[in-house]
Amino acid sequence: MKRLLYFTGIMGISMLFLLASCTKDDNDDDNSGNNPPPPPPENQAPNAPSSPVPADGATGQALQLSLTWTCSDPDQDALTYDVFFGSDNPPATKVLDDVTITTYNTGQLEENKTYYWKITATDEEGLTTNGPVWNFTTLLPTFQCGDDVTDARDGKIYPTAQFGNLCWMTRNLDYGTMISTSQAQANNGIDEKYCYGDDPANCTTYGALYQWKELMQDFSKGTELCPDGWHTATFDDWKDLEISLGISAQDAGLQSGWVGTDQGLTLQNAAGFKALLGGYISNAGSSTGMGASVRFWTGTEENSFNAFSRELQSTDNRIRHDKWNKDYGYYVRCVENP
Repeated sequence: MKRLLYFTGIMGISMLFLLASCTKDDNDDDNSGNNPPPPPPENQAPNAPSSPVPADGATGQALQLSLTWTCSDPDQDALTYDVFFGSDNPPATKVLDDVTITTYNTGQLEENKTYYWKITATDEEGLTTNGPVWNFTTLLPTFQCGDDVTDARDGKIYPTAQFGNLCWMTRNLDYGTMISTSQAQANNGIDEKYCYGDDPANCTTYGALYQWKELMQDFSKGTELCPDGWHTATFDDWKDLEISLGISAQDAGLQSGWVGTDQGLTLQNAAGFKALLGGYISNAGSSTGMGASVRFWTGTEENSFNAFSRELQSTDNRIRHDKWNKDYGYYVRCVENP
């Protein structure tokens, strides 16, 4: 029995010693560095630049701007930026290199032009992130009467001048697809015009001729051939013009007859209204009167068959008021919308 107790005691002590030895070995392993702590995470590239000012796609922007953006880094690294800016898409010109600021002054820009810009962000470890390409468009030109007007539909340029209370184009409208004067202009979705004698050179010199319904199209809905922001001079517009030239309000308001004294000659002045005697197209499709007269439609109709017109002649210095069948082909002057 004593031997058994002795043996049991020896075994217990041995087990305690073994456990203590294992615990010590584990601690020794930690201290010796055989199981090192995990390495720190790798450095990450910057986040993509964002929050552009002006906003992407903005229009009507000023001609000098300070572009700004925001950017951050997942590791809180300091960032530097390259700025690319220009009218090419994507922008290829680097205008700032390795800067810490988040703004760029564009300097003087052009009117009605789209510009593109992009930011590249770089962190302390040399990792880079390219931002998206943003764009903005500058404001439209501020028009003042006397400036030229470009018809955005075909690029033709029209000089302008102030007469009375209104701004007039001082060249006859020349817009549309030329068709033969033997054909009627039709409301077929194609903007059609005549050139005197079926000669395109005469449209270049004198402007185009239109039947009234083609010129005005769906007039009740405000659709006509003058460019956006302009309209066919109405009877009252011509009245305002004639009063500004010295014709009485009563005569300027007459629906038919010759009015004024020498105002018709004044309108032919090359330095003013520049009304060239380019003739007209009869309702039978004949080109007639070049060098002797010129007829203009007004945007005002008398009834479903006739519309009011103005005429100048080489043999009379006055202005003729009249109303003619809408199938005639006359010139038109456009007036700026109020």
